Amino acid sequence: MGYVALTDLHTRIGPGPGKALNPVKLWTGYAVENETNNGDRQILALVSEDVPLLRLAVENKPGGKDVISFVVLQENEVQGRSEVVLPQRNGRLIPSDDLLFWQAPDGEIFAVDFKIGTSSPVAKFPRFYSYAEHASVPPQASQGNEKPSPSSLFFGLTPNGNLSVCTESEGEAGCHWILATNTNSFIAASGFLVYTTTAHIAHFAPLAALSELLSNPDSAVASGSAESLPQWETRRVERGSRIITAVPITMSLILQMPRGKFDVAFALQLQDHISEGDNVAT
Repeated sequence: MGYVALTDLHTRIGPGPGKALNPVKLWTGYAVENETNNGDRQILALVSEDVPLLRLAVENKPGGKDVISFVVLQENEVQGRSEVVLPQRNGRLIPSDDLLFWQAPDGEIFAVDFKIGTSSPVAKFPRFYSYAEHASVPPQASQGNEKPSPSSLFFGLTPNGNLSVCTESEGEAGCHWILATNTNSFIAASGFLVYTTTAHIAHFAPLAALSELLSNPDSAVASGSAESLPQWETRRVERGSRIITAVPITMSLILQMPRGKFDVAFALQLQDHISEGDNVAT
């Protein structure tokens, strides 16, 4: 256990003949050097925008608490390793673009600083979410409210379809709101929270607008009323389909059908947020 294989799929994004994938193995090894049975159970890849570094965060629990082991790769060579011991056990890493967060069994969210080897609480869900995701929102001024919009949003989905959003709590006991009660999948990509519902509709909620609503205590979101939310842009999807990932550069969602078949749904709602360098959101 604990063996990691990193592969670049070289996915062909555009149309035309040729292979859809041309996989190339980049690196293989163990997250913990000379450790072959570490009980690893989750892995995330963090890509640095400043320098060409790839950090692999591997969660394991060799003792009484969870531990995150980091492997820093540059040009497919190991440049360093480190570990961060977490305050509890049986938590989960939260997917993010370039930051690292960990959710404790009671729903508390910790920011993990791999440079100094510490973790600190930043937000809290009302319960543990088996699937959660983080999205960064650029700083912006809120109209008619002195409190600035939060820079981070955390989304969580319960098995019964409740989609919740949580902001950085700044020492408060968990600031969260329910966005929808019939959700079956979601993803944060290209400036949007995209989620599908049991009514076979995909909703596109702009992260910036959602962040501003959350910072306004008089808004429908902040009051906890999912029924009175703004009418985001929508599009129909196939019955029972769920989001696998988004490809902003081609304005498309990759969906999985109930019997396992994959389908592509083109979402013109993403076109306003396409920028040079957009890639596949995973």
